Amino acid sequence: MKTIFKLLVLTFISIQINAQNSSPTINALIDSTITKYGIPSMVVAVIKPDTCYYGKGGVLRINSDEKVNLKSKYHLGSDSKAIASFVAMTLIEDSLISLDTKLLELIPELAKNARVEYKDICLGDLLSHTARIQHYTTDEEFNKLPELNGSISEQRMQFTNFVLTEPAVGKLEYSNAGYVIATLMLERASGKSFEELLKKTLTELDLDYFIGFPDKQNHLYPSGHWVEDSILITLPTTHPYKLMPIMVAAGDIAMDIIDYSKFIQLHLNGANGNCKYLSRKGYNDLLEYKKPYALGWANGVDNNGFKYYGHNGSAGTYYCHNFIFPHNEVAIIIMINSAEDEHKKGINEIREQVIDLLNENKLILD
Repeated sequence: MKTIFKLLVLTFISIQINAQNSSPTINALIDSTITKYGIPSMVVAVIKPDTCYYGKGGVLRINSDEKVNLKSKYHLGSDSKAIASFVAMTLIEDSLISLDTKLLELIPELAKNARVEYKDICLGDLLSHTARIQHYTTDEEFNKLPELNGSISEQRMQFTNFVLTEPAVGKLEYSNAGYVIATLMLERASGKSFEELLKKTLTELDLDYFIGFPDKQNHLYPSGHWVEDSILITLPTTHPYKLMPIMVAAGDIAMDIIDYSKFIQLHLNGANGNCKYLSRKGYNDLLEYKKPYALGWANGVDNNGFKYYGHNGSAGTYYCHNFIFPHNEVAIIIMINSAEDEHKKGINEIREQVIDLLNENKLILD
């Protein structure tokens, strides 16, 4: 078994994305990149404040001639964290919880077995990877867990009880476990399961999604791939590999690039003060709450002093990469149905090619 995590509209909202905006330049770049690196398939979006332009190429599965399309869902992996943080922000803006809400005050029954170093951690710490919670990014960490039983929410409680007995890690260390605990807090504050909260928010935004690997929802969606015995293989839907049900917020959401572009476009516009659904403070907290990692988003400053936000997501068989550049009013998404290191080189290469063409006004977007 491979490592579980390698890394890592409401009708009144005017999100003007035309699904027919296919760019011949992007398509040509994709075809060249997947041929060069042997990537099964790739979809790309260049997102502007009021529209998006797309490219696509490749096949659902190697050794198949079934082509991907713009409604093909890809697994987001850890890019699910931005969605979970967005859901959290909806509860914050409804005054049901705050980033300063302390875990052990909201769920006092956890205090009995919790180590002293966790006594003051709050929701914001958990979402920004500063709660010092163990990582849970490898199979070895998951294999030491006791058996979890009952509903998914009950399993989150059992998981949290166990994790709070473990030694703390450093002040800023990436933690999938932190997001499990954060969703437990959202459940206690709202009286609803995280899955119910997720459905409510994404339904209001008119965004289609799936929990789990997308080909298990529909065989017309891309399958994931990884290397076994030096050969790239397709993981069949019957393969036992999957994420634990409690890990939805940490990395188990799938979405097609059109709907995911709508979600990223909200953040692009929110970063520039054109806010829909959430307040300006809400978007600012999501993107800037702490540095170099806020709430589901890494943040930084480029060589020219301009801000950018980004994230990568993978559970080992797909890869989703995105960047937001508020100053240039553009965001870029790249999705593939593999996560091999050689294939990630292709992602980085095509991103830089797209940026260069945008800077030179040579990217044909019609």
